[in-house]
Amino acid sequence: MPTKIERRRTTVTLSQGNYDQELSDLRDEYIRTEAAEAAAERRQGTRSKLPPLARKHDALQDEADKAAVKVTLWAISYNEFGPLADRHPPRADDVADKQRGVNMKTFPLDLLYASLAEPSAGDLDEMLVAGKLALRELGDLSQVQYMKLETAAWNVNVGDDALPKFSLVSLLKAQKDPDSKPQPDSE
Repeated sequence: MPTKIERRRTTVTLSQGNYDQELSDLRDEYIRTEAAEAAAERRQGTRSKLPPLARKHDALQDEADKAAVKVTLWAISYNEFGPLADRHPPRADDVADKQRGVNMKTFPLDLLYASLAEPSAGDLDEMLVAGKLALRELGDLSQVQYMKLETAAWNVNVGDDALPKFSLVSLLKAQKDPDSKPQPDSE
């Protein structure tokens, strides 16, 4: 008896407030300080400003992670994807639409709605309603946050999930002994 396929899913982390900018500013300050200390040949000395900056960054990162909203997006089934795409026929004058087979102005939002709904949400129309409610519950998203969700919805449904297999054990062995031959990957 064949095993039932579990739907693909992805989790998108949406930062609250200004955490992304504050973390970026701290990383920039760390890089500038590191370069200045390297130039002064005092790198990582007892008077180095790097350890306190690193601790401040990591504490802020932990705070940001705790405050962040995690949103799960589900791949919709093949039987749902086709009918959803049919609702958004490609525009005749748009090359990107023709390549993807859908109207890229209208389809991504409905795909996001459908992907926000859990697989048990019902038929396609019920999924779209559930997804609209889920998106509304997230509040007033920024353009960046919305695009993260839209891109993730596209990728979980259309993105290639056939990543090449590799072995972390082989990677560790190669790092320890760069002259060693690659180990065959085991499954």
